[in-house]
Amino acid sequence: MTRDSVSPIAALASLGEGAAFFVRGRALEVHAGVARLVDASGEFPVVGFGDEHRGALVLVDGSIRNGRPVASAIEILAAPRSGTLAPDGDVRRLLGRGGIGHVVGRARALAALRSFFEARGYLEVETPTIVTNPGMDVHLDAYRVDGTGKFLATSPEYAMKRLVAAGLERIVQVTRSYRRDESGDVHEPEFTICEWYRAGATADELMVETETLVAHVVAALHGGSTRLVRDGRAIDVAPPWPRLSVRDALRIHADADLDALLEDPDELFRVLGFVVQPKLGEGRPEWLVDWPIALASLARPKPGDASVAERFEAYAQGLELCNGFGELTCPIEQRRRFDADLAERAALGKEALPIDERFLGALEDGMPPCSGNALGFDRLAMLALGVRTIDDVLSIGARRS
Repeated sequence: MTRDSVSPIAALASLGEGAAFFVRGRALEVHAGVARLVDASGEFPVVGFGDEHRGALVLVDGSIRNGRPVASAIEILAAPRSGTLAPDGDVRRLLGRGGIGHVVGRARALAALRSFFEARGYLEVETPTIVTNPGMDVHLDAYRVDGTGKFLATSPEYAMKRLVAAGLERIVQVTRSYRRDESGDVHEPEFTICEWYRAGATADELMVETETLVAHVVAALHGGSTRLVRDGRAIDVAPPWPRLSVRDALRIHADADLDALLEDPDELFRVLGFVVQPKLGEGRPEWLVDWPIALASLARPKPGDASVAERFEAYAQGLELCNGFGELTCPIEQRRRFDADLAERAALGKEALPIDERFLGALEDGMPPCSGNALGFDRLAMLALGVRTIDDVLSIGARRS
């Protein structure tokens, strides 16, 4: 056999008695002559190893004997200088908990996501991540790019809406976004976002499309099934997903009254984020809709009820997956909201940001009615792979860079 004929380690499971094999992998553990041999395809115990192979990357020639893979020749390709793997190194981190499989799964999820949008006629675009205005959300903080007067974008929203106004009716972007001081089980300061806009679409149509997208990605990783288990809890992502208004969610999950909480926006934000949202989406993802106009962000008022906005967020087992809008296209109202955001930032002692006049100019030129959604791809991968933390789906996260 030659090095070009190396098989994935997972193939060992299907070999019959007497079959020869030639594999390459990391001998992550060696006990009583048996190594746990690992590569990107999986792992399998192989007989015939010694202590000198512990932690080494090896090339193994062998055969199946008495139902077990047995090495007849082992070549060490690379080995840890100390004889053991670094306790906090990437090899142990990825191989030690099946992380390579998660990285492979993430890649498959990304391919499924892109195929979904391509099949629906979306044009994939790219916009700058170094921008004059990173986003005006009062609760998000941006990184400055030293010496430029610019920032790392917290999302590609403003630029993509400029493209919609310019005539691109169905666009999608998968890109990196950046938010300072975000870190934890479901947050990274640098993360991957999938954002898309569809001219002429209603908020309802974008929600249905999002449900179909999530089901498509999960099914791609689970043999066509939309059912999975994450953190020991079962969930089925098949559409349709139930919808719950913010008012009803506060009443059901926090025994709270929306009108009373509107008098104290900080308390409303706290109750929604820390009491209500963790309870959403058990057993099946769930939409949070009909947001009070005070929390509209860049969403338009709902036709027939201007007290609420066409904003929609999806949750699965308390994990926020996306935040979408029936988009606000009125430049006058958008400027008023930006001014209000700046005033609130000043009251909180936060950095003043320049208003994105090019975005407002695009609205002045006439942006068609449309809806859009911003989906956290890392979180979608977490859901699809059934893992609990964002670290599980990152090859190398920002905190390890």
